Amino acid sequence: MITSFNGNSEHKLDSKNRVCIPADFRKWDSEGDSQTFVITKGLGNFLYLYPEPEWETMINDLMSKLSLHKPKHATYLRTITSQAETVKCDSNGRITIPKYLRQFAKIKKDVTFIGMVNRIELWDSELYAEHQPSHLSPGDDYFSDIDEINI
Repeated sequence: MITSFNGNSEHKLDSKNRVCIPADFRKWDSEGDSQTFVITKGLGNFLYLYPEPEWETMINDLMSKLSLHKPKHATYLRTITSQAETVKCDSNGRITIPKYLRQFAKIKKDVTFIGMVNRIELWDSELYAEHQPSHLSPGDDYFSDIDEINI
């Protein structure tokens, strides 16, 4: 069992728009069903894939900080939840990515899975290659403002 997602892996969509979640990412440490995920739009042209317990934790955390009586808060929460789908791995570890989410993320055939601690990002592999600045390292000046959060 794993307690966080790390690394990356590339897989192909099959003819039924299913993609196999990397085996290591299916070993999520959860008390419930470790084969059920929630997939939704990311903050760019990619998707977030949360294990269902992590999704529930994230939504509960948002609900404790947002007020549904404030239009901007309600719209933010609606934007996140209305675009989310629960997906369950089949016996081969595959999930189906809904068409509107594939279109949003511009996923054509090759999908790159990126471990992001408590969630996974799904990218079209070509877009990820264009987006990922291979020349950066954690100590690069590009990340200098992260010092503000004292890590």
